[in-house]
Amino acid sequence: MKLNKSLINVALMGFICSATFAIQADDKPQRGHKGPPQEAFDACANNSQGDSCEVITPEQETLSGTCRIPPRSEQLVCVPDNHKRRDKQ
Repeated sequence: MKLNKSLINVALMGFICSATFAIQADDKPQRGHKGPPQEAFDACANNSQGDSCEVITPEQETLSGTCRIPPRSEQLVCVPDNHKRRDKQ
């Protein structure tokens, strides 16, 4: 009988730890591709495709670029001149 209580306690602790880790994982910011920031869209709001544009980053750096329509989008966005295109493999 004492062995069964020990097993139940271990199982409960495992469940509690699993639930805690699952909750913490949901609180972490998502990493990966988020898409262009709103400032990149705003920079091309009154422009046409191929027009030059500038975006000021949160670090107050000015990036020069060109207004383009990215894949899977219908809205112009300012793409920095030094942007490296990722080719699909």
